[in-house]
Amino acid sequence: MDKYSLKALKEIGIGYYFVVKEKQLSVSYDLGVLENNKLVINQDEDINIVDYQFVILEKDELSPIESVQIERNGKFVEIKPAKPEDVKDYDWFTKLYRIVTEGKRAFIVPISFQNRATKLKITYKHNFIDPIVFELEYKESSKEVYYQKVAENNRKSLIEKAQIKLATGNDLVNVYFQPCTDECAKTVIELYSQGMLLGKFNVEEGLFFKSITGLAYGSYEIKVIQYDKNGKELFASDPYPFKLSAPNYGGKHTVII
Repeated sequence: MDKYSLKALKEIGIGYYFVVKEKQLSVSYDLGVLENNKLVINQDEDINIVDYQFVILEKDELSPIESVQIERNGKFVEIKPAKPEDVKDYDWFTKLYRIVTEGKRAFIVPISFQNRATKLKITYKHNFIDPIVFELEYKESSKEVYYQKVAENNRKSLIEKAQIKLATGNDLVNVYFQPCTDECAKTVIELYSQGMLLGKFNVEEGLFFKSITGLAYGSYEIKVIQYDKNGKELFASDPYPFKLSAPNYGGKHTVII
């Protein structure tokens, strides 16, 4: 695209938006990236979202666009201006909704990562700008990053449901918890000191706490692990640190006679 065409595109009252309808999200598309005649379609971080919309809005009274076409499978198909009934579930996209319901023109171009269009063509009235053909470039989100985030969110949810709390006494720690899911059938408490495993304590069925006694003063950590009825691990917590120390009586001594 030459500089004249790019300058004209910026000044003829047309808005370009990339839309993620499933998230009710619309982002103004930066015309600066159009200089190489490529529209870059960035997939949402959620890799399950594969359908998007590229929306072209005529914000002024004039209608400079003659037609909008999209190429799929080697054939250009015209995108008709949206009608009010086409935007009834776009009320969250206030600019689009207002423009269409006021009788101005908007073009909703479907973009799919599963059935990929290859080109977008915009033709202008009276040829005051030569027809522009944009190549569509698809950039997929990382599946590894997505699944890692899902796993982290799931684990965070399990931590919240487990509600792990500690209470200490002179030589003991009480560990309180809840089942992380309805599938939880067994809970095991692991006790550590300076990274060394001191013991594994099975919690009796029907109880949601465990008292570990006979501990000397010092620093410790516990982990809570929960399993389903088949012995499959559902959840393992991060280490929860605690410290047992001698009571401080403010410098006073008790004398026994």
